[in-house]
Amino acid sequence: MENKMVVKHALMTVKTVSRNDDVKMTVGKGDGLPLVIQALETHILNPGIVKQAMAVLSVLSLRQSKNCDRIAELGSVQLITAAMEKHSEDSQLQRQAISTLRNMVSQWQNKELVQQIIDEGAEKLIRDARASHPVCDEVAYAALRDLGLPYTMTK
Repeated sequence: MENKMVVKHALMTVKTVSRNDDVKMTVGKGDGLPLVIQALETHILNPGIVKQAMAVLSVLSLRQSKNCDRIAELGSVQLITAAMEKHSEDSQLQRQAISTLRNMVSQWQNKELVQQIIDEGAEKLIRDARASHPVCDEVAYAALRDLGLPYTMTK
């Protein structure tokens, strides 16, 4: 976990192989998620690593309700919002973080996570990212909608 370049490339590899739903389930059941969370926590000030960790979490949370539960159980919501605060200028990092939060509540099985995400201050962070980064507009719209918060579509 100490070598930043190795961590970043390991996260990139996990993201690439996790496009398959079976791989997502395997990573979610094993030590993969805790290691991604550990990398995020250890290197929270490194935007390159944080961006890759967010991308991995986004991929692992897509259509995987058990992974979403596990991500939340591991304390990741707080880390995601902390990373959004620390790296507010990075549009791609913001987009990946919002995508992860949205994926975590987009399935009916995970609606219990909504309040946890809102309690961590995600609404303001999502709205701020949407206002600052045009690339975040659509995913922010979807996240606000799926969190049950007021939203409007911009043109």
